[in-house]
Amino acid sequence: MFPGKTEQYKESIRINADGFCFTLPDGSRRAVIRAPFTAIPYSADFELKEDEREALFSMVFPSVKDVTILTEHVQEFGITILSGIKKEIEARLASDFEGAVVTSHIHHILTESFEWKGRLITAIRQDDGIDVIATDNNRILFLNTLRTSQPYEAVYYIIKVWKESGFRSGDACIRLAGLKDTDDGLLRNLRLMTGENSVCVL
Repeated sequence: MFPGKTEQYKESIRINADGFCFTLPDGSRRAVIRAPFTAIPYSADFELKEDEREALFSMVFPSVKDVTILTEHVQEFGITILSGIKKEIEARLASDFEGAVVTSHIHHILTESFEWKGRLITAIRQDDGIDVIATDNNRILFLNTLRTSQPYEAVYYIIKVWKESGFRSGDACIRLAGLKDTDDGLLRNLRLMTGENSVCVL
């Protein structure tokens, strides 16, 4: 589906369960870090100060401490992503992967989604939740994280986003990533409710 990206993943270097780093063809290195995030509208005329970014992130994630706020503008979708990178991960990147460009996992997925022409839901399964992004060509319809470890709740959440976005079998696709061996039921139920050909696994 995205052959260039797939080759990059194959060459990736794991950093615990928090992300990975890979080398691009031009020799530069990029680190993709999993992190809690929130999104705000992008404006070329207005930039939040560091303390304002920290305050906004803390309002959304009051229990997340000892993080550095990574600010990324996704101009294709007209949003700015604020991610909280763990300081120990930031320190490891600085020592083990010096010079790597750091980006959040959600920015990485959005960049891929922009290349997709059509209606798309991308769902990234994690131990403590699932990130769900719904896009229609170059428009974001939905972007959020559900905190749950239960596969049936993840199915309900994805299907609700699918229906609320007006998606139908044959005109939209669901991409799933991060599935476990025990997630067969999740995959089976999604295909049953959206169509056999609507769901693909990365």
